[in-house]
Amino acid sequence: MRFVLSLLLFTHSFFAFSNNIIADTTFSIIAYTPTTICGNDSVYLAASPCAGRIVWSDGETTNYNFVNQAGSYTAFCEATNETSNAITVTIKPTHPKPTVSLSVVDFQNVLTASPCSGEIYWNNGSVGTSITVTENGVYYAFCRGTLCESPPSNSFNTNVVPTPLVSTNKTQICSAESAILTATGCTGTITWTGGLTGSSIQVSFAGTYSAYCSADGHQSLNSENIIISSIDILPPTIASSNGQLCLNPSVTLLASGCNEGTIIWNNGITATSIEVAVAGTYSAQCQNICGLSLPSNVMTIAAAGSVPMGPVISSTKMILCDGEAATLTATGCVGNLIWNNNMTSSTIQITQSGTYSATCHNQCGSSPQSNLIIITTSPLPSTPLINSNKTIICNGETATLTATGCNGTLVWNNGMTTNSIVISLQGTYSALCQNLCGSSNASNQIIIRSSIIPTTPLITTNKIIMCDGEKATLTATGCNGTLQWSNGATISSIQLSFAGTYTANCQNICGKSVESNQIILKMGNTPTIPNITSTKTLICNQEASTLSASNCLGNIAWSNAKTGSQITVTNGGIYTAKCETICGISLSSNAINIIEKSLQCTPISIIKVRK
Repeated sequence: MRFVLSLLLFTHSFFAFSNNIIADTTFSIIAYTPTTICGNDSVYLAASPCAGRIVWSDGETTNYNFVNQAGSYTAFCEATNETSNAITVTIKPTHPKPTVSLSVVDFQNVLTASPCSGEIYWNNGSVGTSITVTENGVYYAFCRGTLCESPPSNSFNTNVVPTPLVSTNKTQICSAESAILTATGCTGTITWTGGLTGSSIQVSFAGTYSAYCSADGHQSLNSENIIISSIDILPPTIASSNGQLCLNPSVTLLASGCNEGTIIWNNGITATSIEVAVAGTYSAQCQNICGLSLPSNVMTIAAAGSVPMGPVISSTKMILCDGEAATLTATGCVGNLIWNNNMTSSTIQITQSGTYSATCHNQCGSSPQSNLIIITTSPLPSTPLINSNKTIICNGETATLTATGCNGTLVWNNGMTTNSIVISLQGTYSALCQNLCGSSNASNQIIIRSSIIPTTPLITTNKIIMCDGEKATLTATGCNGTLQWSNGATISSIQLSFAGTYTANCQNICGKSVESNQIILKMGNTPTIPNITSTKTLICNQEASTLSASNCLGNIAWSNAKTGSQITVTNGGIYTAKCETICGISLSSNAINIIEKSLQCTPISIIKVRK
């Protein structure tokens, strides 16, 4: 700072000297630092030229003045009696002191400072509102921005949980082995990857493991990672460079796929590749720190000059149903087997129909073709649909049942196997479809019922004449179906109040019977007593009198055995009449006495008296 001030004074003196040489100057002051400052800063003011004493407005008497108070500053040169220009110093406001608070997030100490309208700076060099504390120490913050820096915040002396140190007894494990992981340097609880706790754990799976320490509600950072890998002992795969000894003095066999181990051949050699000059069967195993693998595939090296014989192939099944597969196996090949579908293993899975064969190849040539295996495919049988031309058979009729949709052999539940069958017996019928892949579900059911044409009913009545509002009850018997009366009724016994001719028949699914016997009902009234009159009651000398009867709705029967509403009588006597209807005979009517005289009758003269 002193160097800067000296430089500024030198610069000011030089310019003043230069100005004196060049031209007359006016006494003035100049600010060599910004005039807007924070509370702890100062403004450097310099006055020139003045040959005598300089007196500043704040009382200073030097050529330059450091001011740290807001206000307007001037200088007075006593030698020339001049007052300089004024320079105003402004002090910027200071940011309020932030408050730092401590929180624990994911078991880590997090310090947060607020409020701040600028940016938070921490005493450890970090910048930002929040910081995660990973080391013990005292922490506080400042607020900086367009205003002046705030005073320091409150401070926190944090206690950081140390990160544990982890180690393992091995980093590679074989099948069924385990590694022991150990963590030290934690006075709290050790938690490992996967959630296991404890200073020492045992793991049997490959993976990346780390641990953290929890104490007093805080948590350390995760430790360094320990990577555990597993070593598999897989059988190697061997291949031949030239296959057979037919045209070559030796054959190169190469083994691959041995994971971090050594190849051991069944002839005792421990190299990745071997040269064999002797016909035979060769295989290899992989040996590593985990042990010895299973044997590899077998490579058969044929003797020189040997052309392979044709293989024999067989199949587990000849017909493939939906989704099935057949396993074809070839035996007797001393060399490389090639199927006609280009597959090369001794056992193959087949899911498609076709004709299959195989040949055997080595350096000496190809074998004859094997026997043929013909694989066919067949879908599972579909469920048939059955229908019938009728479901009721009457009086010896038959029904024809037909099945459709069967992709195999149809089998009815009565044992018949044709697509259409003729049925004469009632029962429940269904069918299923069969083929080499099995049987379908049963079809829909058809119920056949048998019946006969209904018998003719017999009808009777309790009366055939209905008098004065009476009703007749007609009853039908012997119907083996639904009764149908001629008036539309369908019950076995009906009551009637109207005259008429009535019959009934019997109906069922097979038809209608012959009409029953007839019942003829008649209507009648109880006869009333007739009233009789006569044209004369005295008859003389073979005269006749006419008697008439009225008030009868039936037949008139006279006491003299004559009938009719009028009779002529020539004999004297007392005459009465009765009314006869189908409902009965009335009581006798009034009586008329007819007097018969044989003498000459004297006429009665009517003498009119004049007034």
